Order: sequence, then structure tokens, then C-alpha cells
Amino acid sequence: MRTLIVDPVAPAPYNLDSLRGGALGGTEATVIRIAEGLDARVLQHNRARDQGRYLAGAAIDTAGGGGGRGAPEASHVVVLREPAAALAQRQRYPQARVWLWLHDLCGPGSGRGDKLLAHAARLAAAGVALVCVSDFHAGQVRQLLAALPEAARPRVVRIYNPVDVDGAAGQGGAAADYDPNKLAFFSSPHKGLDYTLHLFRHLHKRDPALRLYLANPGYRSATLDAQPGVVNLGAIPHHELMRHLRGALCAFYPNYVYPETFGLVLAESNAVGTPVLAHGIGAAAEVLNGAGQLIAVPRVRALADSVFWRWPALRSAGERGLNWLGAADGYAATLRRWQQGGRPRVGGQARFALERVLADWRAELAGAAP
Repeated sequence: MRTLIVDPVAPAPYNLDSLRGGALGGTEATVIRIAEGLDARVLQHNRARDQGRYLAGAAIDTAGGGGGRGAPEASHVVVLREPAAALAQRQRYPQARVWLWLHDLCGPGSGRGDKLLAHAARLAAAGVALVCVSDFHAGQVRQLLAALPEAARPRVVRIYNPVDVDGAAGQGGAAADYDPNKLAFFSSPHKGLDYTLHLFRHLHKRDPALRLYLANPGYRSATLDAQPGVVNLGAIPHHELMRHLRGALCAFYPNYVYPETFGLVLAESNAVGTPVLAHGIGAAAEVLNGAGQLIAVPRVRALADSVFWRWPALRSAGERGLNWLGAADGYAATLRRWQQGGRPRVGGQARFALERVLADWRAELAGAAP
């Protein structure tokens, strides 16, 4: 099989060195692991020159068409995220099989969902299958496509993202040494960072020993004011993220606004023996491996957020009022219990191990060979 992965939307070029030594988003890290494992080539729209299997994108543009040089040979083409790009590659490779590898939320009423729905009938007619990264994600896409006649729905398959943390994936057990006062939020700022910081401000007043370590993939940064107890690591390499996760009481992820289609950092945390304090939205319950990591969203949040959305200036004072009413009590009680020895025992899931995921990809590609 000559497999080509086409990335028409990456924020910056990437390759194996990016995974080893730089900050990187979860999708790009996943593409590298799969490409290396399958011996696939990766065509990137913003790469200026070839570097091994990572090819300059003269054969594509951000919409998936155009290009000045001949397209590389391929019998199997996997296109990231963009339906129009998948259809363009279908035309470019008429003898190949084509997949659209979805990584983003595509629920009914969302921007990406509307785009996918608009292209769905043409994708189905062209034989383009949709790859989702979790059962939650696949269910969301199937719900979206249910509005269409069955013949206009592309085939949907679920292949998990791989978890590869120095061989820790699939191995249970708690981390041997950790700091009971260290919390870690290692994700893009749009995944609930504002709320995390508001919440931590209150938790830190209750327990000044607490520290919250922040890091992000680098493609979407945030300007943060100094805040007591907050340590901003910025964009750091993957191996450093794992070192910090291993040494933390927990991954502190009170995100209730942006459902994860997979949640790589959640799975990685468990794989290194570190529990996650999170809410059961998106794929969180599917990805986490160990009881006691999910807590309910405070009931007053929905009403409060509707007020803050209308009058953003009220948020700071409003958050203080919510905490006074007890909105932070569940988080504080859970952290205190974990600090005092009740920390959950967690581990990685074998189904996320790199070799298992590569086997799933090989089976899918072989089963759909032209």
C-alpha cells in the first residue's frame, strides 16, 4: 500500500523532529505517529520543501485543490478535516481509496457540522469514508448524518488516536512520586482555560500551597495576567509535558464548554498513572480509565454563563459570588480527598496503544484496498 496523508489545514509544518523536540497539537502528533508507523507520506499545505516522508504541499492548497507539481503516487489517501479537500483528492487519485479523517466537533448546528453535512452526499457518492477518533465522535457524526437519506451518508468508522508516552500506554498503576499540591492544565486555551483560572483563584485562596501548571500546544496562545500559584510553562516539548504530568496530583481539567472528540492529554495522564479531575462531557468517560475522576458540573453554571455571556463585565464579580454560593466546593473537596490519600488509581488503556491503533489502521486500509 502506498498511503498518503494530506493535511490542508495544519497551522505550521511538522515532522518527526517536531514530536521529539517541540510543542505540538494532539492532531499533528497523532498524524506523525500514524505516518511513521504505516510508512506513509504526509503532504502539508504550508511546507516549503520536502523533508523525508513529509512533503511540500505544492500539490494542494488550503481548499484541497490546485497545485503546481505532480501529485505523489498513492493507492490510499487520508485527508485531514476538510471535506472539500477530500473530494479534491478523490478527483486527483481516481484509482485510490480516500478517507476523511475528522478530528473536530461536527455536531448538528456547528460550523464544521454544517460543512460536513453540505458535502456528505458527494462524499458518499465518491466512496469517501469518515474516520472518527472515538465512539462519542462517531456517534455525533452519525447523528448529524441521520438527517440525510441513507444513500447520502458516507461510511463512518472509529479509529482511536494512539497514546504513546514512553511505553506507558496500557500499563496500569499509580505514579510512584508526585507533588500533592501540583495541578496541571495542558491544553489549548479555548478548552476552558478562563474558567480553570477563575476556579483556581478561589481554590488557591482556600489552600495557598496549590500550584497550577499551564502549557499549551503553541498554535493558540493566550496572554495571561500574573496570578498567585499559577506557573505558565508556555509551549514545551511532549517529553517535558509527560514529566510534569507524572509529577502532578492530577490533570486539572474542569472543562465543561468544549467537548473533546478524544482528549489526548486525558488519556496520556492516565497512561502515566496520573488521575484527571474533569467533567463527563465529550469523550472524557470513554477515554479515562479509572473510577472517581469525573464530577458533576455545578448546577448554577448554566444560569451564570447565560448572564456572563450577555454582560461579560460581570464575570469576575459573578465568579466570586458563585464560589461564595458553593460552586467550587465539589472541586475543593475532591482535591482535598486526593491529597489525603484518596487519589484514584488509574492506568492507560490497551486499545489506545500505538501498535493496537496502527493495527486498526492497517485493517481498515487493507479492507478497503482498491
